[in-house]
Amino acid sequence: AQLVGDGFVDCVFRAFQLVLSILMHIAMALLLVVAVFYFMTEDLCAVNSLLPSMLLPGDAQAAGLDPLMQIGTDSNMDLGGLPHDFAGIWWTRWGDYSFMNSEVLVSMAGMHVSGNSSSNLTYPVSVSTPSLHRGHLAYPNTLIGRIAMIFNSQKIVDAPMNFEFRS
Repeated sequence: AQLVGDGFVDCVFRAFQLVLSILMHIAMALLLVVAVFYFMTEDLCAVNSLLPSMLLPGDAQAAGLDPLMQIGTDSNMDLGGLPHDFAGIWWTRWGDYSFMNSEVLVSMAGMHVSGNSSSNLTYPVSVSTPSLHRGHLAYPNTLIGRIAMIFNSQKIVDAPMNFEFRS
């Protein structure tokens, strides 16, 4: 009796070809889904796209554009004596998820301290910022950026993002 022969090798080879063919079809279908998603989200009605060089208000105004991002400044943040600097635009990357290009630009304009005053600054300190208001978030033009934008658009715009600082 023959345990392993040409028939067995052919059977394994054909099974391998079948699995490879199925995987290729799945990959092509996923690529098609991503392409359709990009096409459908290319011109979102509530989204403004800009080059990174046009992010700062001065550069945008010099190019004849309205500034899209609000910049956090001492005049538009009430930190109640909190000794931290939240001015400018913050670039955040979500931990170990950099392989998904999960990053966002955040403005802390409108941030205020909750429950403390400059004369009674004790830790823990709670602060909140209107992060979903216009001009507070910028996403990369990637699959993950578009998904994050769509996900955040489903949230309540006036709901603040809260932080707590501990000493």
